[in-house]
Amino acid sequence: MDNPYTGLKVLELEGSAGMYCGKILSFMGAEVIKVESRKGENCRKKGPFKPGVDDMENSLSYAYFNTGKKSITLHISSSEGQEIFKKLVKESDVVIESFAPGQMKSWGLDYGALKEIQPGLIMLSITPFGQSGPHSGWRASSDLVVNAMGGPLADVGIEGKAPLHLGGDIFTAMTGMYGLFAIQAAYHNRIHTNEGAHIDLSQQECFLTWKNQSLGFTQVDGKSPGRRKPDAVRQGLVNCIDGFAFVMIGGKWKEVLEWFSDTGQDVSVFDDPVYGQHAVEVLTRWDAVLLERFNILGSNYTKREFMLEGQRRRIPVGVLESPDSLLENDQLRARGYFVELEHHVLGRLIYPGAPVKMTGCRQVTDVPAPLFGEHNKEVYYKLGYSEGQLADFRLKNVI
Repeated sequence: MDNPYTGLKVLELEGSAGMYCGKILSFMGAEVIKVESRKGENCRKKGPFKPGVDDMENSLSYAYFNTGKKSITLHISSSEGQEIFKKLVKESDVVIESFAPGQMKSWGLDYGALKEIQPGLIMLSITPFGQSGPHSGWRASSDLVVNAMGGPLADVGIEGKAPLHLGGDIFTAMTGMYGLFAIQAAYHNRIHTNEGAHIDLSQQECFLTWKNQSLGFTQVDGKSPGRRKPDAVRQGLVNCIDGFAFVMIGGKWKEVLEWFSDTGQDVSVFDDPVYGQHAVEVLTRWDAVLLERFNILGSNYTKREFMLEGQRRRIPVGVLESPDSLLENDQLRARGYFVELEHHVLGRLIYPGAPVKMTGCRQVTDVPAPLFGEHNKEVYYKLGYSEGQLADFRLKNVI
């Protein structure tokens, strides 16, 4: 059985917003061609970097987000580059772009123009605020801007202090996933109707979907919930020998008291009726006494031991994992989540694998990120260009 999108041809233009979408499509069998400018995709300039490697190939971030893809170079703002791009579109099914609204139209490459070339084209346009509205022309130099304006930043952190930005590329991946399901829906609609689609994806609106609970509180209380109070941040966190574990005690109060008692702690203090709420409620506040008792308990265990003992007692307990401990996580190892790939320049690296598993779908994960312009000859030869023409394009900085 072929992968679900074997035969699907995708052109992914520069821009970090669409990288994860293209990556997952490639996992599902699509041929994803990354179209880079002569200066290279901006993600190539984003760390972490591997020392001692050429600047164009040393980004581990680029290596992760672009596995399974091909890379060609094209000066798309030039007239010759635009003609070449149109030939690429004629042979493609999907275009992913994240330029400012109106930019593709100024090059004569907007959806209306490209649809004339490829009637069934699916075009995903990812922008900070969408293709329309008073903010559509605003710039956002990073996802932090849209994160702030989409709402998630408002309640992350501690009350009275500046909000916190979630680390990593969470929002890049999230935007890519929204783009992915939109492309999938458009593709399956095309199977039945032969019609393509232009997908207008607003990052602000993507982030806003995370705020459903806060929006509900705002409508009920008339004000934003705000950030958590310092004591709320500690609720559920238990200090163990080598780090933190997290425990939920609602509905498991009897088991918690037994655990305290079995390890020699006096539990008579918990006879106070105020603690009775823990027997039924999941989201109940911890007071200083309960926090102290759990930290005493945790001092006898590593965080993994604490989790296993809690689970044995049918109490929901997890550990706070860090990147180094996740690499050694037995659950992830048992499922074969991490994948080792040999990159032409960076050497052997461990990558996060596909987030889903599906019967009959191999999910291509053994192709490393492409070198800069690695597939120029392969792709342009298929379009009918000769080596002499490619040499001429290189002299003119077209490719």
